[in-house]
Amino acid sequence: MKILHINTWDSGGAANAAKRIYRAQKTSGLYSSFLALKPKGRKESEISYYDDFLIKKYGKLISKLILFLNKAYNQLPVKFNRQVFFNRPESLLKVHNHPLVTEADIIHFHATVKFIDIPTFFQNINKPIVWTLHDMNPFKGGMHYTSMMNDKLIDLEKRFIQVKKRAVLNKNIHIVSPSKWLKELSEVSEVLSGFPHSRIPNCIDTESFNINNELHKSQDPIILFVAENVNDPRKGFKYFLEALDYLDDDIQINVLGNIALNSDLSKHKNLKFLGYISSTAELAKIYSAASVYVISSIEDNLPNTIVESHICGTPVVGFKTSGIENMIDHKVNGILVDNKSGKTLAKGILDALEMKKEGKMLPENISLNARNYYSEQKVIGEYNKVYKKALS
Repeated sequence: MKILHINTWDSGGAANAAKRIYRAQKTSGLYSSFLALKPKGRKESEISYYDDFLIKKYGKLISKLILFLNKAYNQLPVKFNRQVFFNRPESLLKVHNHPLVTEADIIHFHATVKFIDIPTFFQNINKPIVWTLHDMNPFKGGMHYTSMMNDKLIDLEKRFIQVKKRAVLNKNIHIVSPSKWLKELSEVSEVLSGFPHSRIPNCIDTESFNINNELHKSQDPIILFVAENVNDPRKGFKYFLEALDYLDDDIQINVLGNIALNSDLSKHKNLKFLGYISSTAELAKIYSAASVYVISSIEDNLPNTIVESHICGTPVVGFKTSGIENMIDHKVNGILVDNKSGKTLAKGILDALEMKKEGKMLPENISLNARNYYSEQKVIGEYNKVYKKALS
C-alpha cells in the first residue's frame, strides 16, 4: 500500500501535524511519501516538491512564471484585503499528473489550498482519498474559519461551495477530523456530509518530545505563551495582552515564537522573549519549565501546542471554544475559561497556578494521559483502519 500525503507547505501547523503522521508511518514500515508545493525555507530531503516537477518539465523560468500566475490567481478574491483568509478551490496547477499521485494507492489530503485544483483533480483521480481536516476549508467554499469570514465574500463563498460539491460527488473519500468540534461541523456540511467520518487526533513522537520532571520541580510561577501570528484575530492575542493587566508583575512570562521585542507585550516587567525554536529537545524543556501554558485562540481545531504542552506535563488554560474544548479536561489537565475576555483568562491562569501549588493537576498524570491519546502507534493504527476500509 503506497500512501501519498499532500500538503501545500512544508511548515506551519497543518504541515507539522501532517509530517508527524507521515514520519510515524515510515518508521512503522509503511510505504509513505509527502508532496508539498514548494519549500518555505530550506528544502527538506524527505519531502518531494511540486516546483521541482515543474522545473524538470518546463525549466526554471517557465516554472517561476507558472507559480507566480497561480499565486496571483488565488489572491484575486482578496486582492484588496489581504488580511482576509480566503482561498478559492481552484488552482492553475495540475497535480494529478505528478508521478507520486499516479503511483499512490491512497491519496491523503491535508491543507491543500493554493495547490490542488479541486475540479480537475477529482475529475482525473478515482483513487481513495483520505482527507484530514485542519480547518473548515475542505467543507466550505473559500473560508477557513467563521471568525475570519468577510461579508463581501458571501456570494463567492456560496459559488465555491457548489464547485466543491460537484467535484466530490460520488467519489471515494473518507474524512478524518482531529477534533470532535470540526468533525461535527463537517458531518452536516453541504460539501462533505455524505462521506464517512472518523475522529483521529494528531500524533507526536513521545521519544523526542517528553516531560522533564526536574524542571517541573521549580516553585517559581512561569507562564508560557506561543506567539504564532499575533495579527490574526482568531488567535485572540488581545485577550492575552489584557490578561497581563490582571497578573502580578513578579510572575515570569515566557514568550515563544517570532515577535518584536518592542511589541505591546513589553510592558510586562518579567517578560522573556525566547524567539523561534525548532529543536524538539529545547521545546520540551521550555514546556516542562512552565507552570502553565496559555492559549488565547477563539477558534481552532486541535492546536499542536496544546498536544506538546500536555505531553510535557504542563496544564493549559484556554477558552471553552471549538476544538480547544475537546482537548482540555477542566481542572484535570488545565482550565477552560467560559467567557472570552482578558479578565476571565487571567482568572483561569491564576486558578491553574493555585491548583498547581496545591499539588493538583500533576505533571506525570497529564503527560501519561497525553502519551496514551496522541501516541504514534495508536494514531497510525487508526489511520490503517481507515485506509483498509477505503481500499475495500
